[in-house]
Amino acid sequence: MSIVVFVGPTLEADTCRARLDARYLPPARFGDVYRASVALRPRVIAIIDGYFNQVPSVWHKEILWAISAGIRVFGAASMGALRAAELADFGMQGVGRVFAAYRDGRFAPYADEFDRDDEVAIVHGPPALGYRPLSEALVDIRATLADAARAGVISNTTRDRLVALGRTRFYAERTTQTLIADARTDDGNVEELDALERWLPGGRRSVKHDDAVALLDRLAAGEEATAPPAAFRFEHTTLWQHALDDLERPASRDSPLLDELRLLGPAYFELRDMVLDEAFGGD
Repeated sequence: MSIVVFVGPTLEADTCRARLDARYLPPARFGDVYRASVALRPRVIAIIDGYFNQVPSVWHKEILWAISAGIRVFGAASMGALRAAELADFGMQGVGRVFAAYRDGRFAPYADEFDRDDEVAIVHGPPALGYRPLSEALVDIRATLADAARAGVISNTTRDRLVALGRTRFYAERTTQTLIADARTDDGNVEELDALERWLPGGRRSVKHDDAVALLDRLAAGEEATAPPAAFRFEHTTLWQHALDDLERPASRDSPLLDELRLLGPAYFELRDMVLDEAFGGD
C-alpha cells in the first residue's frame, strides 16, 4: 500500500475513500506509525487523528524513525497538525490552518497564545459508531465564532469571551451550546447570545474537517511524489530500543509458531493479511 492514513472522528470513511485511494487506519496511538511502516511499507503516512489521553499518544520518535527510513510523513487537522508543527524542522509536512496556528502560536483573529494540545481534542464514540464526535474541538469553536463575529451576529468581545470560557472547560465537556450557557450565567450579552443560537444551525464551521480534506486532496494530486532525504541523523537511543522491545515482543515470542505457519505457503499470507486487517481496523 502506497499511502496509509490514520483517521477517525475528523472525517467520515466515505468522504476519505471518495477523495483518496489509501489504506485507512484508526486514530494513531503509540507504536502505530512504527507498526504500519514495518508491516505495510508505505511511501506516505498521513496522520489526521490520534489518541490523546485514553492510551499513550503517537510518539515523536517513531515519526522521526519513519522519516529517516524514507517515508514521507504528513499531518493535519488534529493530532497530525500538532505533531507536524512540533516536527516541521525534521521533515514532517504540515497542511492546513490548524497546523499553521500551532507552528505560529496564534489562531487568527484571536490574540491569545495557541499552544495547547486540547485545542483539537474531543471525545468520540467507538469505531462501530463511526467515531461519532460527542464534543466539539475548541479550534472549531474558534472558527465558528470568528465567522459569527465577521457576519455581525456577535461582537468581538462576545467572541473572545466565549473562547476564554472554552479554555476553562475540560475538552470532553466543550460544545458551543455549553459555552453559550456558561456565558448566560456570566453576565453575557443576552441579545447577542440569542442571535448566535439562531445563527448556529447553518453557521457551524469545522476547520479540522477542512484541513483534513485539504490533506487528502493534496495527496491525491501527487504531493507525495518524492521524499527528501532526512535532515537529521536518527539516534538509536536506549529508550528507543526499549520501545522496540515492547513493540516487537509478541513477534519474537511467537517466532517458532510463525516459522511453522510460513511453511503453509499461500495460506500463511492469507492468514497474515487477516491479522493485519484486524490489528489495524481494516480499510
